[in-house]
Amino acid sequence: MKYLFLFSIIALFFACSENNTAGGTSEEAEGIVAIKNREITGVTQKGPFLVGSSVAIQELDGETLVQTGRSFKTSVKSDLGDFSVKNVNLASQYALLEVTGYFYNEVTGKKSEGMISLNALTDLTNRNNVNVNVLTHLEADRVLNLVQKQGLSFAEAKKQAESEIFSSFGFTSVLESPEDMDIFSEGDYGSDALFALSVLMLGNGSVADFSERLALAARSFAERGEWHGPEKGEVADWAYQLESEEYKEDVEHTILSKIYDNVDSWNLRDEPPYLYAPYINGLLYVFWTKEYDLGPCDRNHSGDMKKVTNIHSKYYNKEFVCYFNNDYRCTDDGIGCRWYLAEDPVKYVEENRENLPDMEIGDVFWATENLKYDFHDTVNAKNACYRDVPRYCEMYGTLYDYRTALKACPDGYRLPKYGEVENLLQYYGGAGKNAADSLLVMNDYERGISGFQALLGGHGEYEGLNENTALWISSDDSIGTRYVLWIDSSTAEIRPYSSELAYVRCVFDVDSLAAIQEYDVMSDSRDDQLYHYTNVSFDYIDNEMVTTRMRRIYVLVENVHYDGDSLYSWNDAVEVACPEGWRLPNIYEWISIFRSHGDDPSFVLSEDSLQTVVYYNVGRTDYPYYQLFGKDKKNTYWTSTEGVIVNSLGENVSAGQVVNMNTAEHNRYDVRMLLDDKLEKHSVRCVKDADLYNY
Repeated sequence: MKYLFLFSIIALFFACSENNTAGGTSEEAEGIVAIKNREITGVTQKGPFLVGSSVAIQELDGETLVQTGRSFKTSVKSDLGDFSVKNVNLASQYALLEVTGYFYNEVTGKKSEGMISLNALTDLTNRNNVNVNVLTHLEADRVLNLVQKQGLSFAEAKKQAESEIFSSFGFTSVLESPEDMDIFSEGDYGSDALFALSVLMLGNGSVADFSERLALAARSFAERGEWHGPEKGEVADWAYQLESEEYKEDVEHTILSKIYDNVDSWNLRDEPPYLYAPYINGLLYVFWTKEYDLGPCDRNHSGDMKKVTNIHSKYYNKEFVCYFNNDYRCTDDGIGCRWYLAEDPVKYVEENRENLPDMEIGDVFWATENLKYDFHDTVNAKNACYRDVPRYCEMYGTLYDYRTALKACPDGYRLPKYGEVENLLQYYGGAGKNAADSLLVMNDYERGISGFQALLGGHGEYEGLNENTALWISSDDSIGTRYVLWIDSSTAEIRPYSSELAYVRCVFDVDSLAAIQEYDVMSDSRDDQLYHYTNVSFDYIDNEMVTTRMRRIYVLVENVHYDGDSLYSWNDAVEVACPEGWRLPNIYEWISIFRSHGDDPSFVLSEDSLQTVVYYNVGRTDYPYYQLFGKDKKNTYWTSTEGVIVNSLGENVSAGQVVNMNTAEHNRYDVRMLLDDKLEKHSVRCVKDADLYNY
């Protein structure tokens, strides 16, 4: 679900921000207000400053904001970074708070090896609490510049400085004033924003590196209201490293998760700090994509490739691709998609071939995504990603040459045949735009829609991205012409195809599924005939329809053909047909198998209205039916259960229960259980008792 968390937050960040207001001071006319006998409290945080760190409140001239030389000093009281200064008396409401000391390092999890200093510039008219942190430090010199050199009021300067800094980091949602932010505050975005910024600016280098980076950024903000310089590109790279690890399958313990663990390990509070990881990830993502100048990644830009333009980034001129995860289709506001480094390797595993989602169309089941498996270690196999970008394989599937495509699908799957593609198009209204529109439908789980999910991933000439696609068909005509299912926004049709590469959409049918089953083999001692068998477990239901115990039996998957016969009367089926140690199943074993696998019966009168028929409709691909019936399209099997029927003359006739199976539409079986004259001849499937589990 992390995609949904991240992209919802990104949508919030890209929302209109003109109404953003920064907290801190009033825009009403300002006058000089003396501060008398106040207690000023707050917390000092990079990570939290350590106990004993020095804190000073510097008095400022009410008009020029120049330090008067008068100050009030104290020290941090605990490793939470908190302080308190009593009996503060100032000539004006404006003050500069300074903290110097060691701090808890979020990245290393340890106490810092060197000391740093952070400042906060504040108006104490309506506040007694002032927090000092990285954001207050970055804005302080900017406020001084706007007041002293550009003539703005303190309130105007404070509002502008906060807006400029928030915008520079991509914080377009409404946040409180930096003096109110506390990384340990629960339930507000400001604390998460401060935490993200603190980790960003800290980096993974030394304290000296951090101090220099912070000073350069503060100077840039002070002079221009923007952050420029090579250090910002380096910070963007750090943000990319932190955030992108969350979406890499081969990273078990990300840097961010270690940082969260570090903060927890400090045990500074009774309760662990509440840090909302999806929001923090979203802040980092917005920052690095903004600095790389990648632009929006949404439905209209899905599949786009952009190069990093920031010359100070180590990824300068590298390509990023706007990629969507197949579980979450790209939306207009960017939910479901994100930028990825194009050259990032994609992990290919056998599960990419075996766990193919499917939908039933006609007589086969179509996979609902293109095959993504890489045959790079296979001799004479040829496959590639569109434009040789691994992320495109992840998005659109892998392109294969025809020879590789023929063997690319997993066991039981294969390329679709020409006629099956014709049936597919007919199912969606015939070749043309109607079929194209239907084939391009994506899954929409909220509305209960399952789509074929054709993706316009281009074709083998590395052209047509977001315009068309080509899927191999297993059909050559007499002169060697190869065909594909061609799909674009205006049509879906079968076309001759001359390019070397195309995508693969696998299909499977019940016969293929049954053919790949691995069965045990037994030999009939009477004639050395070999039979395959499988085992089936079920809750056994007796003749009073009471579940008595769990049973497991072995069942032959082929019909018995002893002594040249394949059809038997009921007496011969019971007494002669089955090999030694095997027997004819009773009707309750058949009923139990259906019931145990969730299939409920219906009851209908026979055509002659002389008996009630038990009727089931089951899926041919459901266990265990594809194992039992996979090779049979239509058949009738004897059971050992006896009964009596009344014939058309009104006479009682000795009968046996049979199981009659017919292939129905949409890969299902119609199964009927009824009585038939014992003299009739039917097929035999023998069973053998295995384990019994009494309740």
